[in-house]
Amino acid sequence: MKTKFVFSLSFLIIFIVIIFTATAQQWAQPINISNSGYYDDHFPDICIDTNDVLHCVWTRKFSSTLRKIYYSKSSNHGENWTVPQNISNNYQNAMFRPKIVCGSDNILYLCYDCYDVAGQTEYIYFQQYDGNNWSVPVNITENYPSATNNVIAIDNNDRVYVFWAMPWDVKFYYRYLENGNWSDPICPYTNDYSSIFDVVVDNDNNLHCIGVHYLTSEINRKIYFKFDRTNEEWSEITEISNENTFVNQEDIALDAYENPHCVWGQEHGQGSPPPHATAYTFYNSINWSEPEIIVEDPGYQCIDIVENNIFIVDVEKQDDDDKVVFYRKDEFGEWYGEIVYTCNRVEPWKLFYDSKYLYILLSGKIDNEDILDIYITKTPLDSLTTNVSKIKSIVAEQLVLEQNYPNPLISNTKITFELNKGGNVMLMILNVQGYIVKKLLSRKLEQGTYIVEWDGTDINNNKLSSGYYYYRLIVDDQQKTRSLMLMNE
Repeated sequence: MKTKFVFSLSFLIIFIVIIFTATAQQWAQPINISNSGYYDDHFPDICIDTNDVLHCVWTRKFSSTLRKIYYSKSSNHGENWTVPQNISNNYQNAMFRPKIVCGSDNILYLCYDCYDVAGQTEYIYFQQYDGNNWSVPVNITENYPSATNNVIAIDNNDRVYVFWAMPWDVKFYYRYLENGNWSDPICPYTNDYSSIFDVVVDNDNNLHCIGVHYLTSEINRKIYFKFDRTNEEWSEITEISNENTFVNQEDIALDAYENPHCVWGQEHGQGSPPPHATAYTFYNSINWSEPEIIVEDPGYQCIDIVENNIFIVDVEKQDDDDKVVFYRKDEFGEWYGEIVYTCNRVEPWKLFYDSKYLYILLSGKIDNEDILDIYITKTPLDSLTTNVSKIKSIVAEQLVLEQNYPNPLISNTKITFELNKGGNVMLMILNVQGYIVKKLLSRKLEQGTYIVEWDGTDINNNKLSSGYYYYRLIVDDQQKTRSLMLMNE
């Protein structure tokens, strides 16, 4: 018979997320690609050629007005990298947000934003790499000053597309490179205020795109649209989110049926500021699914699909630390997350795979808390075949965290949890930014059921403001998080 314990302390279910350290998922220690030693490196991108060689580019910041594009490659699945090379031939401007793709002949195509310090405006620059040398940078938006937020894509016939946003008319444009010649600039949606942020290409060379529709200066929605390569036509724009979203926090991938799956960051619920959430939706060949909230308090969402297994990665804050969390779905449609890495600053930029590994491209202060570097971590693809329901059962055997009652809470609430084996236990309250506002419990506990009361106060016993909060239970290397609502009288 299990014993119930009650701890008295003067402490709207939305979801439950189980996060674990899975022995089946063996993520490698992050490998430093950039090794700057002094300068901050940021905005990384990466591609894979037909020989499984990894090609990585990023921005190195020398000052607020001088930033250069660097490049490195790995021929052994990210274990070792060439000495970073400055490829932008830039000595006076700020180059940033590089994007890279690889053609069927292993030629690399690169574009990036360039802030012209002298002219006080932005352009998009383009380069190629033939395996031996990088071409001279070319301004492909010369007649479009203020061009920004570049996106690059390449189809199976090696047609290269470069997109950019124009802030002055809140529209996006593109050109394509085919047989060595650039097309004229094209604006596909002249009557919509929209931007494009990511593109994937299907087997028929159609482009599947995720972007943002600006309804007002303060309200926007994530959108999906498609380019039909055969007919050279753009589809209608489809709104796929139902809440205000965060720009530059979105990704798209295709499943085995070439249906798009999208993930993004958005507001969720009330509060000032409102809580953040990772949202996910997919197209089933007929309709888009209702957006699904995977977790609150995230950022930097990425998605990829391997043999119809859907994987998502984001970063979640806990007090002063960032946690990179890797999510996947079980056969019952529940999401389960694994903590990949934790440090005071780390951001995932891309989730991708080759013939042997699934990778996460990161920027972070991992080796040096004062310097941003570019990193990569990986896990064997064969480990992804582990049945997540087995992992679920392991976690369920160890701890149960129930929804607090009452919820919403006005004066106090009770949090009940059950330990099926003893361990080092911590129970805490976090705000929507992920910072701990109060620790309710921190001690070693035996097997049993426990109840902890909370009166809605912070660490100094001051009443917290109304809004959403999280309560997180950590038992050894397992953790569960739920959300609650505080309503002051």
